[in-house]
Amino acid sequence: MAQIKFKRGDTFTLTCTYKVDGIATSVSALTIESQIRNQRDTLIQDLTVTKLVGTGQFTLVASTADTTEWPVSVLRCDIQFSEGGVVRSTQTFDISVVEEVTK
Repeated sequence: MAQIKFKRGDTFTLTCTYKVDGIATSVSALTIESQIRNQRDTLIQDLTVTKLVGTGQFTLVASTADTTEWPVSVLRCDIQFSEGGVVRSTQTFDISVVEEVTK
């Protein structure tokens, strides 16, 4: 399982590429959703999804104001793709949230 290290209070930005058979594929027709939850399955954050039109890329974002309240712990996340009644999800990955030093 992949793990992302993240400092609480920073802007969370994750740029991803949607691939089918290893080839970047347009995301324009897909509904993309992503949530961050703690180990008890409590919702921490719905991430904002921005599609980069004409490419297979999209960005997941949480603002600095949002991440300031994230707990210092290991959180869980995945990305869900929906199209025409078919739903697919990525593997779950961890986000290791650490305390910021400079405040």
